[in-house]
Amino acid sequence: MSSMEYKSPPHKLIKFFKESRDSWEETAKKRREEIRNLQARVRDLEASRESWKTKTKMALEQAKAKEEALEDVQNALAKTNRNQAMLQQECDELKKKLKR
Repeated sequence: MSSMEYKSPPHKLIKFFKESRDSWEETAKKRREEIRNLQARVRDLEASRESWKTKTKMALEQAKAKEEALEDVQNALAKTNRNQAMLQQECDELKKKLKR
């Protein structure tokens, strides 16, 4: 390209091209910075999501263990109540036999 292709004087063209280049460099720099920031945000969000998944899994396992423990206690209570009822019945029968 020669200066004959442009109608503006070379000093104005040089200034325009430098400003254009500087503007492009600044825009590219801002975009690179934004990309880095977004990549860091994605990385942080993925780590947070993984952390919440782990916490949720642990909470579900604990809830399941507690449900099983509760079920065991309820079964033991029901068995104790049946035994108590049987013992109460036997006690009542023995009292009746002793009264006779």
